[in-house]
This record gives sequence, structure tokens and C-alpha cells, in this order.
Amino acid sequence: MTIGKKISAAALAAIVGCGLLAGCGSSRTKIDGTKTLLTVNDDSIDVGVGSFYVKYQQASMYKAYGSYLGSTGFFDYVTNSSTGETYGESMKDSAIEDLERMMLCKQHASDYQVALTDDQKTQIENAAQSYIDGNSESVQNMVGASKDDVVTLLELQTISAEMMDPMVADTDTTVTDDEAQQTSVTYVAVTTDTTSSSASEQTASSTESTSTADALSKAQAVLAAVKGQSDAANADMNTLASGIDSSLSATTGHFTTNDTTDGTVDSAIVSAVKGLPDGTLVDHVVTSSDGKTYYVVRLDKNFDQEQTDSKKSELVTSKKQDAYNALIDKWKDDAKIKVNESAWSEVKVTDDYGVTLKTTSSAASSAESAASSAESTASSAESADATSSAG
Repeated sequence: MTIGKKISAAALAAIVGCGLLAGCGSSRTKIDGTKTLLTVNDDSIDVGVGSFYVKYQQASMYKAYGSYLGSTGFFDYVTNSSTGETYGESMKDSAIEDLERMMLCKQHASDYQVALTDDQKTQIENAAQSYIDGNSESVQNMVGASKDDVVTLLELQTISAEMMDPMVADTDTTVTDDEAQQTSVTYVAVTTDTTSSSASEQTASSTESTSTADALSKAQAVLAAVKGQSDAANADMNTLASGIDSSLSATTGHFTTNDTTDGTVDSAIVSAVKGLPDGTLVDHVVTSSDGKTYYVVRLDKNFDQEQTDSKKSELVTSKKQDAYNALIDKWKDDAKIKVNESAWSEVKVTDDYGVTLKTTSSAASSAESAASSAESTASSAESADATSSAG
């Protein structure tokens, strides 16, 4: 669970305003959304709430990846060979965790003076109605979500979004320059190719020797080209590298010298630039730690303020995330939680029970209005634009 990855209330409100289209939905078994799905302490939500939530996620996945991954086997793909769990089943597990978190946030909302405004309630009501108006009875039967279920989910989403900031408000997010320090380098990587040529009967060892020599020769040529510039510190290493071989390019990397486990760039590069002044081109080809790549390396800045500031923001977010997760975990430890596994098993997230999205201009307008009050606290909002398809 991450703050950044949560589906925002604004995004969900936008999707609710659109049509969930079930492929071959009329032939599917009707989901009884009235059964209790999840109980957290003294509160409970119905299957319809969870079904709509996970079906929204399924439709969003189809929208984002279906065009190039296809639909066959998408949600039926086995992600855990030891248990046989599919991607769709994993999504259902994650949905329950999300719903538990949202219900706990709602139960503790008064501790942080968080409550829905009348305007938010009205917008949520309108967005939920647009879902009912925009979908056929067969689709609604397949999803199993009533208008009240959609309202419940939107309320949980909105309150959860509103809770993020106050829950971590007292977290110590101090990060010093020293903690976040970032060094920046530019390098060209030439990797050896030990694949034997189909046009010859070279032995594996001679092939490796030849390809290694060729890679080293290219790296040395790039190094010579950069050294030949009047201002190597500002030389365009990308253009120079591609001039030697069109497949080569330069990469800008960043790392911290305060963390020996930082593996964002090869440790051989880190060692090669240690103690050098800014703008210095390493005077030799650097061999990677695994011996399979040759690098031409330039130290750009020992202390890159812009990258350090960016790293600071990342570390601040991480501290907030840790504090948020710790609080949620504490609430969960103290709570009585029960999942109706039998009822939840009736909700299918498979390729045979797929859903896609469509948008109508009127529904999109309604959803946009419904989402407006949540956008300030939501970390991101997905577009509701999608085209329909039937299975």
C-alpha cells in the first residue's frame, strides 16, 4: 500500500460517471450484492461495494494495458506457481486490504476532524446516480452494486483521501542535505555480446574474446572522442558516442555516497569518480563490477543540488508513508475484522468475466463535477476517457 498508488476519490468519481460495460454480461450469473462482505469493528459493507471497487480496477487495467497485452489470459495469468493464485485473485485480495484501510480511516475520521461536507455528499449522490443511469440491468446484475453501494464506496474513498495529510501531520520529516546528497555522472555503457554468430563455427571462448575486444575498442574510441573535445566537462557525450556506433548513447545517473547499498549506478562507476573534482572525465575505460560492460564516465557534480532536493522530497514522502502505514497497521491490530470469503468468491475477476469502460459526454461532465471537491487531496486522478468493447 502506498499513498501515491491509491485510487483517488476524484478518479473513482469520474469512472462512476461512466458506463461499466460487461462483455457478454447478460449471460453471467447475477451477483447478490446485498450479502455482507467485510466487517470492521461495528461497521460492515456489502458485496456490492467490493464488487464495484474491484470491477472498476479490472476495467481500468483493461483500459491501460489491454490494447497491447490482449484479453486472453490477462486476469487468469498465474502469478504464484506454488498456490496457483491468478492475477485476478491477487487483485481481489488487494481490494479487501484497501477496503479495510478505508473503513478504518472512516472510523477514525472524527479524531482528525475529517467529515464529508454537504457539497461532497451531493456530488457523490449525483455521481452514483449517473452510474445507475448509464448502465443496463444486465451489467448492474453482473457487478452487483446498487446506487447505495456506489455511494458507500465513494464516501470511503473521499474520506480516505481527506485523511492522508492529517494522519501524517506530526511526522518528523526533516531531511538534511547530507542525508539526501546526490552525485551526478554521465556515462556511456558498451556491453559485451557473447552470443555466437550463426554465420560461423566459432567456439564460445573465441566468440567471447572477440566480442569483448570489440566492446573495449568501442569504449576506448568513445573515450578518445570525449578527450579530444576542448571542454570535456560540457561535451555532448551522447552525440560523440552515437558517432562511434549508432547503438550507443549516454546516460545521466545519480547516486549517494552516504549509502553503500545504493545500487542506482554500477559500483565500479562510484569507485572510479571518488575524489575527483566536478567536470572530470575518468581517464580510463571503467570495467563494470561483473566484467561484462565497459564505461566511459564523467563526474558532473559531486553535490548536485537539484537532484539532492529531489531526493529530499522522495525521502520526506517515504517518511510520511512509513508513518501512515504504521498507523494503519496499529488500527488493524486493534480492530476486529471479518471477511465473508464465501460471498466474496462469487465475485469473479477473470478474463471470462471482463469489464471495460465507456464515456458519454453528459456522464463525464457529471463525474467531473462530483470529483472536484476531492481533487485537492487526491494524489492523482485517472482520465475516464475510454472506448467500449464487448466480449
